[in-house]
Amino acid sequence: MLSLLFNCNSLIFIRKWWIIIFLGLFLLNLLIFWPGQISLDSIVQLKEAMMGIYSDHHPPIMALFWRYLLVVFPYTSGLFIFHMLLLYSSCLIFIQALKEYPAKCVYLFYPLFPPIFLYSSMIWKDVGFAFSFLFVSAAITYFVMHNKKPNMLQLFFILLILFYGSAVKFQAIYCAPFMLLGICYIFNNFKLNFKTLIYAVCAYAALFFVLNQFNNFLVPQAKKCDSWKFVKIYDLAGISLDLNRPIFPDYILNYKNFSFDLVKEKFNYERVDDIVFNADSPIPRVETEENRMQLLSLWKETVFRHPVSYLKHRFRNWIRIIFAKPLEKLDTLDFNQFETFSWFAKLQSKGSILAKLVFFLLKAFRYLFSFIFVFIFMIFYLFLGFAKRKSRLGFILLMMNCAALTLVLVLSLFSMASLLRYVYMSVCLVHASHVIAYLLIKTSYSEAIP
Repeated sequence: MLSLLFNCNSLIFIRKWWIIIFLGLFLLNLLIFWPGQISLDSIVQLKEAMMGIYSDHHPPIMALFWRYLLVVFPYTSGLFIFHMLLLYSSCLIFIQALKEYPAKCVYLFYPLFPPIFLYSSMIWKDVGFAFSFLFVSAAITYFVMHNKKPNMLQLFFILLILFYGSAVKFQAIYCAPFMLLGICYIFNNFKLNFKTLIYAVCAYAALFFVLNQFNNFLVPQAKKCDSWKFVKIYDLAGISLDLNRPIFPDYILNYKNFSFDLVKEKFNYERVDDIVFNADSPIPRVETEENRMQLLSLWKETVFRHPVSYLKHRFRNWIRIIFAKPLEKLDTLDFNQFETFSWFAKLQSKGSILAKLVFFLLKAFRYLFSFIFVFIFMIFYLFLGFAKRKSRLGFILLMMNCAALTLVLVLSLFSMASLLRYVYMSVCLVHASHVIAYLLIKTSYSEAIP
């Protein structure tokens, strides 16, 4: 992957022992988590990949790519290897980009940093999205810091990774403008001006159009799920609970399983599944086009009439994302569902002093790596990057953290859960920003000294 982006000769700047360490960590990472962890959502996408029939309930590009990987790699291993290649290549590119600064060594251990390491083995669209944007950020950093423009092959490869990252997660398309801004910044002679912004807007319009055409081509009409409806149902449920009366279209109110008491019982800010996707859910998953239009109309009317309830509902969900922690439901989590953690399940079942100590440390770890700390760094880096936007390090810092913040803001309106993995891209970009922020502060301080 690196050889596609750089000339092989450029790798001589990376010391041989770094390459050995990276290769060793890469292989160790593969060995520990092989063949990658999978969840229920990923199983659905795996089935689509095997059948070659795609729906839009999950981004179809992941299933399509997975289908071709299955020709060579069994089960989840192909996507797992791809994700790891993106992650480790990104770190090597950051090292090469910042080769003049000793602080670049931090990227040697970036894949082992717990917030990154914890989710990197999961075969989720969130991980593909995060590592794709991390890779593009690293590539932009390389070309900006080396004061050079990518050739056509390099540009094509960067855009290909960006397209995949933008298509593999529904919210990703809203974060892509800042990656495109970075690319346009390079091709406009490293100037952040009106011309660069116009180029970025045009590039984003083209990406948005191509992505939608791609999805429409790939997904047959019979497999289009109009998944936006679940966001509207989730909002109506949240508003209904706040007002303590059911506000749903007739097709839901007349559903055989519907009960407002059951909605109250099953509604939560962890996931929408309990009120829609399960066999005993109070809200139907299947409806007609007329039903969907009724739902949309009622949603608009309800939000207009009860804006405070809507904002309270959205804020409750969003604030849980801001304070989200890794290892959700640790006390009730069954580690048997994760193939490479079966040994941990045995420890969990023994209830020994060692087991209690391990779980105590895990609980402490959860709070230590809560997303709120990432969010605080993100806001600080945004101000720092904006203040120093005329410098190249400042622009890179601003670009990466604008993309990270955009995801957090988009989730405030479109999320139907409050899991940490939803903001995994923000976690990855913010933690990749630490070295850049440090160098920016250091160079600014040095320049300030007469």
